[in-house]
Amino acid sequence: MAGVHSAAQRFEGERAAVIAAYAQGLAEADSPLLRPGRWTRVRRQAEAILRECAAGLRDEPVTVSDADLVTLELMGARRAIDGVPLRESLRAARVLWLATAPALRRAVADLPPPDAEDLLRTAAEVFRRSACTRIYVGAAGYGDAELRELLSEAKPPAADGGPAAVPPQRTRDTRMPAGGAHHRIARELGIPESAVRSTLRAALRRAGEAERKAD
Repeated sequence: MAGVHSAAQRFEGERAAVIAAYAQGLAEADSPLLRPGRWTRVRRQAEAILRECAAGLRDEPVTVSDADLVTLELMGARRAIDGVPLRESLRAARVLWLATAPALRRAVADLPPPDAEDLLRTAAEVFRRSACTRIYVGAAGYGDAELRELLSEAKPPAADGGPAAVPPQRTRDTRMPAGGAHHRIARELGIPESAVRSTLRAALRRAGEAERKAD
């Protein structure tokens, strides 16, 4: 058990290096996901996948947060508006895996070969599930015409992931605390929090469908 936890700690210690390698891989592929206004959220999702891989190494339960789900569908709708092909998300997942796999192998290098192989298989499966759930939920945003229209009316973020003003003709839902995830997402994308909540409900439903299909 101690070896498992030390492997997870070693892997977590490489998170910054994995993200740097991921960004370099996207740059070499001339990915539009590195453009201003996108990279902060792309990086946040990659970091979430890496945290889930570490949890998998510890044999801890892995779940995608509600905030991640709503962000994913909104990101998909925004990318559709911006003309970013859905295949870019698939390519980004492959690039992230190429950056992650060497770090996983280094993390388990000190373990007996059978244990190391078991952990690598576990981590790879967690990565696959995490990435596929995110791609599946994000893809739903591409097909949501109402959500795309809402985002089209909103003022886009002024900087890389920075705050954007909520459109003046829409009233912000004040029932969420200002520091909450719904508020942050709404502020970043310049949409009302009520839209974030409705998107979350749809994303939760689709994520459940994706997990059932994965099983």
